[in-house]
Amino acid sequence: MKAMTTWSSQTCVKFAESTPQLAASLGHNDFITFVKHSINCGAGTGRARTGSQAVTYSDSCMYGSYKNDPAAVAMHLLGSAMGLYPEIRRPDRDQRVIVLTENIKKGEESKFTKLTPAQINLYDIPFDYLSIMQWDDSIYSSSPANRKTIISKNPYFQNLLGQRTSLSYYDIKFVNKLYTCDSKCTNRATPCPAAGYRSEQCACMCPDPNNWRVASVCPGQANPNTDKNCYSNRGEKYQGTVSKTQTGETCVPWSQALDRFYNMAKFPTQLAKYFIGPHNYCRNPDPTLLDRPWCYVQSKLDWDFCVVPKCATSGNPSASGLTNPNPSIKTCDPLTIPKMIMSNCITGGSYPPGTVCNLACEADFGRLAFSATICQVDGTWSVPTNPLKCGGSGADCYKGRGDTYRGKIAVTRTGEKCYEWTSVMGIAYTNEPFKTMYDIGQHNFCRNPDPTRFASPWCYRLKPGTNQVMEEACDIKLC
Repeated sequence: MKAMTTWSSQTCVKFAESTPQLAASLGHNDFITFVKHSINCGAGTGRARTGSQAVTYSDSCMYGSYKNDPAAVAMHLLGSAMGLYPEIRRPDRDQRVIVLTENIKKGEESKFTKLTPAQINLYDIPFDYLSIMQWDDSIYSSSPANRKTIISKNPYFQNLLGQRTSLSYYDIKFVNKLYTCDSKCTNRATPCPAAGYRSEQCACMCPDPNNWRVASVCPGQANPNTDKNCYSNRGEKYQGTVSKTQTGETCVPWSQALDRFYNMAKFPTQLAKYFIGPHNYCRNPDPTLLDRPWCYVQSKLDWDFCVVPKCATSGNPSASGLTNPNPSIKTCDPLTIPKMIMSNCITGGSYPPGTVCNLACEADFGRLAFSATICQVDGTWSVPTNPLKCGGSGADCYKGRGDTYRGKIAVTRTGEKCYEWTSVMGIAYTNEPFKTMYDIGQHNFCRNPDPTRFASPWCYRLKPGTNQVMEEACDIKLC
């Protein structure tokens, strides 16, 4: 259900229970059936047949890896059913990855066959290392433990291949393009910036500078009634009706959150000025602590940020997407930037106007794990003259979602000792840019390298009765 909600909140694709009445209104009786399998997960690409089309799932592939969010695995399967191919089958994949055919299990070679440009419309969307449709680097390996089948030409993305935590910006854009979600927009003939797309609400959406998983209203694009369609500053004046979080959960009505800190019974007057009432719309009643609209949820996250786009601002876009009054101009190729800022612009590549360059930038608030900027008409782009540095509070309490926590607590809420981060083999968080952004390294201190999934600092601990590790929140108080 969470996977369906996430896709629906970011695109015009909606899911409904198949009934005779619905089939009659649509003019067809084609539907998806979810079938539990003993081992495998799988789905055909697009509408492969009339009538019922199976999407199979199993406990082993949904819950078999501590790196995966089961809902995100379901997002991948639904992506296939909606018509998305694996990234490895793109015609241009050889520019970004190397397929080691000699390591592929016999009989599975055809799964890596590239599509021709005539077989797939890429909608001018670049190869996406972080796509929910990207495969793990050892998939279909003859020896998964030590033989990779996919090698990233950009080594920084190797451990991120096959992420199953959330949709990426380009996943969202692709489905919006594929299903012509802007078909009812009177302004659809007006082009969005090259990296952008027009949403079902007819706004031009671009990569969010602070989060590679979501989209924001493109800089310089008109967005009427901004207090309802997007948020400005830190979202304290947002009055819209979005009630879904970035992970697809439905918000709890503020009037029912009586056991939470921000409850209407305790602070009716104070909360009213932030437009909080007996509804479940996203708001930000504490802009000094949190930087955008959020809400309470029922899950263990307790609360989460919402899928509300940030309003466009004027000024020159910097590499982080923020306004920089005096940017320096660099050409996209080659890219001269500080050592700890990496890019997926391949040396020797061609970067026409509108190309999106993804960066991992140093930031003192730890959330710019990935950012994007767009090459201008003359092939140049803006890079900040003074990149921000990593760092955060070293106190034994955390702010926000704990991604800037730099203290030395190394114990979970249940009293278990944390594992050293680098001792847990294969996790993406030990790769750049996470090591730089979130102070992950050869220590076992609690950190939060994935603030969109976790609401506070956490660590790995041993799962009871096994030799496997699990994630658990740490015993650290909120500042």
